[in-house]
Amino acid sequence: MRYGSAATVPMVIGLGGASAVYGLASILGAGSLLHAAPEIITVARWLAAAYFLYLGVKQWRTLSSGLEVEESDAAVPRRTALRSFIVGLSNPKVMLYYMVLIPQFVNPETSIAVQLTFLVALQVLIKVLVLLAYTLLARPLRRWLRVDGRARLMNRSVGAMLVTAAVLLVATQ
Repeated sequence: MRYGSAATVPMVIGLGGASAVYGLASILGAGSLLHAAPEIITVARWLAAAYFLYLGVKQWRTLSSGLEVEESDAAVPRRTALRSFIVGLSNPKVMLYYMVLIPQFVNPETSIAVQLTFLVALQVLIKVLVLLAYTLLARPLRRWLRVDGRARLMNRSVGAMLVTAAVLLVATQ
């Protein structure tokens, strides 16, 4: 929001790259985990659910809209792509997504690597397209969220979705 739509493209590239790295790790390791120790996936699923529950409650209780950033004409830092790549790699939700959720959609009876490659490529493509759409919608959304009550509604909606994801994560196999 601070630097405009075009200036956020390096950020999107960095976050997409981080997702690709986690996806590659999933491709290389998830198959062996599925065959050798399915209980690791179960433990990771419960840990992920607990983390999503924590994030959901935290988001629900958030009073701030996060829109306090002032408009700026400052140049985007040159290392935006690298910084967003590092942020993406340090985000435990991304790691949990690729290591816990993606392998659940894999049939261990067929080629795991092919399935994971397809799922990861599709997910990275969707992520990049969605992030680019966010950059186009950021300014109008910011104006819309500044109306009283809308940011709180958004926070509560996101919190409820995260809590629902936590419940579904442990309720489904």
